[in-house]
Amino acid sequence: MLPLWVRHHPNPVLLDLALPGLKGVALLKKLRASHPEAQVLMLTASEDQDDALAALDASATGPLARRELQVLGMVSEEVADDDIGARLGITERTVRAHVVSAKEKLGAANTTHAVALCFTRGLLGPGR
Repeated sequence: MLPLWVRHHPNPVLLDLALPGLKGVALLKKLRASHPEAQVLMLTASEDQDDALAALDASATGPLARRELQVLGMVSEEVADDDIGARLGITERTVRAHVVSAKEKLGAANTTHAVALCFTRGLLGPGR
């Protein structure tokens, strides 16, 4: 796959989490390490939350880092930025940076929109 990306530079790369003989997250990490500019859209039929979070942590496009999801989850529960920071052991400024980053990755107009998109896409919600 990596030689194909180098040759054709598809943008975005459409990648399945369950590839025959190779884990999609492992391939994503290799692609990110050698070509950080590559944009990747992960797909899966898996209902395993750990698979989705692993892909998010490996920074697939549109995906959010686990910490960004934690922050947005607390925002959805109306927890104040300073309290989010205290709970996660980060500064209030870092909390706001995670929110801004999440909004950009999701293409959200504002924080409320970002939270709504996460719920709609199953990234936040009961059991998450």
